[in-house]
Amino acid sequence: MIKYFNQLPIKQKLRAAAGGIALLYLLAYQFSIRNTIQAYRSYTNNRLAAATAEVAPTRIQEYRQQLRALEQSFQASGYEREALFEEVNTHCAEYGLKLSDFGAEHRQARSDIELITNPVEVSGNYLDITRLAYAIEQIRKSAHIASLHFQLKKNLRKRENYLATTLYLQNLQPITQ
Repeated sequence: MIKYFNQLPIKQKLRAAAGGIALLYLLAYQFSIRNTIQAYRSYTNNRLAAATAEVAPTRIQEYRQQLRALEQSFQASGYEREALFEEVNTHCAEYGLKLSDFGAEHRQARSDIELITNPVEVSGNYLDITRLAYAIEQIRKSAHIASLHFQLKKNLRKRENYLATTLYLQNLQPITQ
């Protein structure tokens, strides 16, 4: 075989040497370098898991405190349909909006809470309607705005367009058993 190799031209010898070196690198990677890389990856994963395990008790305490605060705010935010109606009516009068309809509430029970949705129809200026939505959800925090549906309607008597909006107000209430 060596005799055959010596008879080859120099270009073929160089190609064979390059192929041999590539094969040597491939075998070295397959049997040693790959195992080293896998060991390093498992070491870093284990080190991260150990670091998070050390911090876990403090995180659990933080999550428990956050959960208590949420439960207290949830219990404190009682839902009363009449109070919500009064608030919407007051804001409509303040912003010059017309309260067209305060629809029937829809209730959906989910595990230990009940989701109450109230559709409210108002008409008026766009800016005033957005101020109403902001006041209900952000300032007074009496309900969450699930959706706003804007619709341009035409008043046939006055022959002019007006903006009618349906606000879907949602509240959560614990289910008492």
